[in-house]
Amino acid sequence: MGSSRTKRRTSNNFFLSVVGTGAGAPLYIHENDEIIVALKGTTGFQIGDDVQLVNSHHTVIIPSKAPHSPQ
Repeated sequence: MGSSRTKRRTSNNFFLSVVGTGAGAPLYIHENDEIIVALKGTTGFQIGDDVQLVNSHHTVIIPSKAPHSPQ
């Protein structure tokens, strides 16, 4: 029996950013999904029109091409 598997290409990037209290940025987008892990503290995070508080030990998953920004 033969196997017909579709080969998929994946791409991964890893960045470590330290964001200070009250730091913000204009909304921006990425071509790939983004995963943000809050290690310490609490911050606001905007994805599209939705703004949420993110506490330490929480993960935010941002779909590709979704406008987002720390607040």
